[in-house]
Amino acid sequence: MIFKKIAGLLDRLPIRMQRYLRFIAGWLSIGLGLIGILLPLLPGIPLLLLGSWLLGWDGWMRPWLAKFYAFARRVTLGINGTRGET
Repeated sequence: MIFKKIAGLLDRLPIRMQRYLRFIAGWLSIGLGLIGILLPLLPGIPLLLLGSWLLGWDGWMRPWLAKFYAFARRVTLGINGTRGET
């Protein structure tokens, strides 16, 4: 019930204000997520995912996320494409 009221209030805001709020909330959650990786009190990974979802809403962050996923894949699979085998 409360979430429906909040969503209704956000829908009444102008599009530009909604984008600014998503931008601020996204970077805030990414910052807290980075801190949460170092501190065991904050859930780091869910906050990073939330922040990337909020920032990727308009699609301007998709190229950066694609580069990050490609880099993470190279790191986990190894440069030559094998899993830890030399």
